[in-house]
Amino acid sequence: MSPEETKALQTNFARIYPIKHSVAKCFYDKLFELAPGVRDLFPEDMREQREKLADTLAFIVKNLDKPDKMELAVWLKAYGRISDMMVDQLPKEG
Repeated sequence: MSPEETKALQTNFARIYPIKHSVAKCFYDKLFELAPGVRDLFPEDMREQREKLADTLAFIVKNLDKPDKMELAVWLKAYGRISDMMVDQLPKEG
């Protein structure tokens, strides 16, 4: 992705960020419409799940031009999903 494309995506995402909860709700509504069998994989109350989706998308779009922040282990650690010990166990790139 070129720097211009990255900037355009970030600019456009900034426009929908204020309605991120509505966007996440639409996403999950469509997902469950197209694949009703996956609904049971998610909690009944989807508020927290929608928030996680919106936050994840925001993190990705914000850091598109920062590959070091996009490394999975760094992201998981930043969001408290894995510990330092678990990060050390992940395969290294390159």
